[in-house]
Amino acid sequence: KQDVLTRERQTQLDLEKNIERSLQAMQRERSQLKKTYEKAKAEQEETHRAAVRQAREEYNNRLRASREEIKHKQTSEIEKKDQLLELERKAKDQLDSKLRN
Repeated sequence: KQDVLTRERQTQLDLEKNIERSLQAMQRERSQLKKTYEKAKAEQEETHRAAVRQAREEYNNRLRASREEIKHKQTSEIEKKDQLLELERKAKDQLDSKLRN
C-alpha cells in the first residue's frame, strides 16, 4: 500500500513538472512572439516615417524647382502669382494623396 501511494505521489509530481515545463515553454514562445511583433511594428513605423520624409522632400524639391521656373518666365507678376498658387495647390494635393497611401 505504501508503494502504491509513493508511485501515485511520484506520478503527481511528474505531472506537475510536465505542466510547469509546458507553461514555461508557452511563456517563452509568447515572449518570442511579442519580440517579433514589436520588431516588425518598429520596422513598419520606420518604413512609414521614411516614406513620409521622402514624399515631403520630393514635394519641397518639386515646388522649389517649379517656383524658380515660374520666376524666370516672361509673364506679369499677377500671372506668376496665380501660377505659383496653382502649383502649390496641386503639389499639396499630390503630397496629401501620397501620404494617405
